[in-house]
Amino acid sequence: PTPRVLGSGAELGGHDLGWLVIERLEGKTVAGDLTERSMTGLLNAAVEFQARADAQGIAMGEPPGTPDWSGALEQSKVWVRDNPIDEAKRWKKAIGAAHKTLPVALSKWESRSINTWCHGDLHPGNAMHMEPHSDHPDRCVLIDLALVHAGHWVEDAVYLEHLFWGHEEKLFGIKPVRQMRKLRKERGLAVEEHDSELADIKRMLMAACAPSFFGVEGDSKYLSRALELTERISSKLLG
Repeated sequence: PTPRVLGSGAELGGHDLGWLVIERLEGKTVAGDLTERSMTGLLNAAVEFQARADAQGIAMGEPPGTPDWSGALEQSKVWVRDNPIDEAKRWKKAIGAAHKTLPVALSKWESRSINTWCHGDLHPGNAMHMEPHSDHPDRCVLIDLALVHAGHWVEDAVYLEHLFWGHEEKLFGIKPVRQMRKLRKERGLAVEEHDSELADIKRMLMAACAPSFFGVEGDSKYLSRALELTERISSKLLG
């Protein structure tokens, strides 16, 4: 699920210099070859990565600290106030509702099981799709591992999903959270009854902050879908 390391060392020619010799990857990124097969392969590679890390028995330690979601929501509220945006009144109300859920939402999120090594930046540009070859079967290989961290598997699944909000047709009917849960279950990896609730909490937090990131990762369809998710999930959490 990652490039194969052929050799490595911490010294070169008598110098204190770390080095790696890794597999030269063929093919295109999944982003440049977006098909149902390549997207499925991306999720397969992510779960294979999780499974192999789990099999190594590497102690996970503490996950990264929880972001300042309260501050992020305030920033989102300010962005809506100061910029032209469709459905501004709905956004203000939705962000306010999301803010009210924070005590409950963050309590549940912070008590989640730390049960896997997350890629941390799982998107189609960070996986190579390699067509079948005499040396290997059809496979996807994860690259850009700088943000790997201990966490809960829904973090990667929701991150991948959110990139396609409003453009779900590009997922070819694949639902990343559902598919990753299925693949983990097949591999005997930990899944829990409340995983879907954790996924919803992560969705709501990311969706409610979408306006302040509009310039870099969204369009009107994306924002419309983010607004719907913020309203629906915050309403559910508030009971």
